[in-house]
Amino acid sequence: MKIDLHVHTALASPCSNLLVPEIFEVAKIRGLDGICITDHSSYAGFHRVKRAASDLMPSLKVFFGVEIRTTKGDMLIYSPHELSEDLLNCVPQPQYLIDCAHEVGGLAVAAHPFRRTAPGLGAVLNDLSGLDGIEVRNGNCPDFVNSMALASAKELDVFVTSSSDAHCAASLGAYYSVFDSPVTSQVDLIKALSDRLAIPAGDGRMLKVVKF
Repeated sequence: MKIDLHVHTALASPCSNLLVPEIFEVAKIRGLDGICITDHSSYAGFHRVKRAASDLMPSLKVFFGVEIRTTKGDMLIYSPHELSEDLLNCVPQPQYLIDCAHEVGGLAVAAHPFRRTAPGLGAVLNDLSGLDGIEVRNGNCPDFVNSMALASAKELDVFVTSSSDAHCAASLGAYYSVFDSPVTSQVDLIKALSDRLAIPAGDGRMLKVVKF
């Protein structure tokens, strides 16, 4: 299965202009089997995309995560249930967020840890206890930055993810993760990530022509 694990919607992420109908059109073009909506401190985009999927692309699996800005950089949380509003609406210490994710059976992943245009956890990765994974391919990072993330993942012995970090239609699915086993539910996704079944894939290229 091809799943893009880091996608932002215009509905819930002010930095994104990716519209809900575009998600399904591009998913068809890219051959994606699933997407994970990871808006900034919000699940509103996920709920909208999930409702639309039944009409626009029933075959597409829609999962949820959330990207939270900590005091040291951005982190992606994949959990079986949505995080509390109190946690979504604060700027936590990264270690506290990791611990909160684990308390609800979730996973904490360092998003674009060495990207210079957005806060990343690169400087503190070695200080964190229990970090589950690192995003080693991000569609908004040059190759050398993604390579730095991969090197850190190997050093820390954590699982890796690959995703577009899409904020527009052209970039959706530029990177994605491949899972050899079926991933059909939120619980499946978390287990597959924890079992290190995510294989980085994609060429990082944006779609040259996108008309909707």
